[in-house]
Amino acid sequence: QLLLAVLETVMRESSGVCKHLRKNLTEWVMFAPDEHRFNRDITIGLLRSQLLLIADFDLYLAKLMDTPQHHQQAVVFSMDIVRQCVVAERIVTPNQLFNTLGVLAKTLQRQKQQPPEHALR
Repeated sequence: QLLLAVLETVMRESSGVCKHLRKNLTEWVMFAPDEHRFNRDITIGLLRSQLLLIADFDLYLAKLMDTPQHHQQAVVFSMDIVRQCVVAERIVTPNQLFNTLGVLAKTLQRQKQQPPEHALR
């Protein structure tokens, strides 16, 4: 929480640093090692503080869900992000996570067509 408050202050004070910081934080989230990649609390905190480039993050989530080795974990993570950031807190709009919502919708459609033992694969 303290780190997010410091980053928010830096962004308010310096618009030039703001774009660079958002880009770097977005890249950090996207290229984090697997053990940190799906950290819900950090990601939601960064979104809440407007410290991520939403368009880039949206494309990243959509692509990650299409990656076989991360599919199930990425779908659950994306659903958590949508549930918290779009529905509960309204941090971002559905349009800002257009690609993510599209992949989630396709995943749900595929699951409806498969027997229960194949869900989220």
